[in-house]
Amino acid sequence: MFKNVNRLLFWCCLFIGLSLVLAAFGGHQLKNILSIHKLETFKAGCNYLAIHSIGILIIILFNNTTKMAIPPKAIYTLFCGLLIFCISFLVVSFSEINGLAFAKYFGATAPIGAAILILGWIWVAFSFKKQWTKNA
Repeated sequence: MFKNVNRLLFWCCLFIGLSLVLAAFGGHQLKNILSIHKLETFKAGCNYLAIHSIGILIIILFNNTTKMAIPPKAIYTLFCGLLIFCISFLVVSFSEINGLAFAKYFGATAPIGAAILILGWIWVAFSFKKQWTKNA
């Protein structure tokens, strides 16, 4: 267990709610503004935000209700990767709008965010394995 549990739970819940609001907004308001490809990019960003936020929420709750010891840095790594990855998807989706052509360059940050996110999930997996082998 670590100090900022309530803050992390707050952010997870906020991200889940935000992903729902953005997906609903995107499905109704953006379909006339964005191309189908960019709309799919926007929806993918919303989906990744929801799925990984739920996953992080489960990890935090599991960490605090069992004897598991997942390093706080692993969870913060997940958060950093999630933000970089999802924000890049959402920003890139607006690159076709006049005056926002610069947004296409944010696509270069998606692989960085994905790598950080993957690193975080691997870190969490090895934390589980460490506890599993310790108890065996």
